[in-house]
Amino acid sequence: QDKKCTYINYPLTTTIVVLRSLTDFVYLLNILLRFRLAYLDPESTELGAGELVKHPKKIAKNYMRGWFLIDLLNAPPLPQIIVLLVLPGELGSSGANYAKNLLRTAVVVQYVPRLWRFLPLVIGRAESGFTFQTAWANLVINFLTFVLSGHVMGACWYLFGLQVIT
Repeated sequence: QDKKCTYINYPLTTTIVVLRSLTDFVYLLNILLRFRLAYLDPESTELGAGELVKHPKKIAKNYMRGWFLIDLLNAPPLPQIIVLLVLPGELGSSGANYAKNLLRTAVVVQYVPRLWRFLPLVIGRAESGFTFQTAWANLVINFLTFVLSGHVMGACWYLFGLQVIT
């Protein structure tokens, strides 16, 4: 009765934190991959066929100037840290609202850049120049966008709903 709906089921929480950490690990792998992934030089594409840049330092410099900061915001497991370390100590105390506000902020700070990073795929303008040629590939990308957007909205709905109850 004291905690109302802000009860933590630790076995379920641990399972969800591990699964969510796997997705964050994929974002970390993406960052590491981007430091080695060749790209087409934008200056050479004006004349026709583009020149493929394969030099590691040029690739790293190009990535650091581009999407690196947004990808860096995507990678850390902020909500997991808050759920495991901050939230259990604050439940039932006057700091519960602070912990929930911190969790809300972490979700928004992390999911907005994830959606922003995903948008070029949806509109068909990937930075690599690769666009999907089949209807099935476009269907999958649009479905994944819908799922990710629904997840963001559901998380915000739940977190803002907790504020009304407590």
